[in-house]
Amino acid sequence: MFRMPQAFLPPQFRAEEFSIFYLEDRRLGMDALFKTYAGYLHLFPRLIAFVLRWVPFEWAPFTYKLVSVLTAQLVGVMVAVVRLPISKPMRVFMILLVGLVPGSGEVFLNTANAITLVGAIGILLYIQAPATRIELKLFESLVLFVTGLSGAFMIFLFPIVGVRLFLTDWPKRIYYRIGVLVLVTLTNMIFYSAGGRLEGTVASRELEAWLECFVNFNNSFLFGRLPIHGTGAHLIGYSVMVGAALVMRNAIKNLGFWSSLRSESAFYVACGAAVWLASIYLFRNTPHLIAPYDGGGRYFYLPYLLLAFGFLSAYPRAGRARTFVRGLVAVSTVASFLSFRPIPVVIQYRDYHFLQQVAEIRSKQKNTLMVPPNWDIDVRDVEFP
Repeated sequence: MFRMPQAFLPPQFRAEEFSIFYLEDRRLGMDALFKTYAGYLHLFPRLIAFVLRWVPFEWAPFTYKLVSVLTAQLVGVMVAVVRLPISKPMRVFMILLVGLVPGSGEVFLNTANAITLVGAIGILLYIQAPATRIELKLFESLVLFVTGLSGAFMIFLFPIVGVRLFLTDWPKRIYYRIGVLVLVTLTNMIFYSAGGRLEGTVASRELEAWLECFVNFNNSFLFGRLPIHGTGAHLIGYSVMVGAALVMRNAIKNLGFWSSLRSESAFYVACGAAVWLASIYLFRNTPHLIAPYDGGGRYFYLPYLLLAFGFLSAYPRAGRARTFVRGLVAVSTVASFLSFRPIPVVIQYRDYHFLQQVAEIRSKQKNTLMVPPNWDIDVRDVEFP
């Protein structure tokens, strides 16, 4: 809320929160729960919309924002309790990273984009020690089911999470996790393939655009919106890649190859890389658009968060590369403050006087609802609670 107070007060719907999830729940009922949007399932925001059937319409936007805040806080709680070989100050910093990761901030206070935070919860839950009591196993399975069907993450993370589960010391206690993982992955693949996201797009062959894409990913994490371009940007970007590889090499050397495969840092880095590659695949015909500030910042949040977690958890075993990690942490922290203000804040979070609009709709004085970012939505066929 400190990062984007204008997105919380005054409470109002934003974009797909209302136009897709809330309205489709009112119009379709239970059928809306497993209706795809943008080619994949969004079970978490649709469940929130389902619960809002019993909440007065005037309070629905505030409820959405409150759920978004609690979701981000839950990610921090998961980081606080997950097993990692790090010091307490480092763990506190990792918790703060949930809100400090550079980007436009569009995953916060926006339930439609909160599937990114929900994906982080699912990933963190898979590396927790498994439940032992049957009721806890059922609850954990339910959480993994909801997080797994909120976005297409598990399609790309399935092999990484599967390998991680088989490499753990809990072979007889994880059958329920494997079952949920297989179920949500198959379900996602069925809906994703039917949604048409795997067809009809040819990857760009512009080498320069792809090189720029990789450099942007590194330098935006380090320097925020500072105007660093040209040859210097390329040198910095590829130097970061080399330094990151050195950190992981030293951690593997000090820990041992097979032990490193079972480590939390390797899991985080692999998951972050997988989500990043999936985002690149999504923009495969326009790689120059892959920028975490100018648009689509939600596609960068999870890779940034997981890669940061991976390198920080590898820090105790990084040897001489620790200096690089310290510098990376310091510079990227500064970058996060350079990216606090979303773009463009005036359009995205302008006050449209939601309560006044609701009163006019209830009195039949108007039949549309204006929500950020300047969407005027027809509500003539909708009955509000």
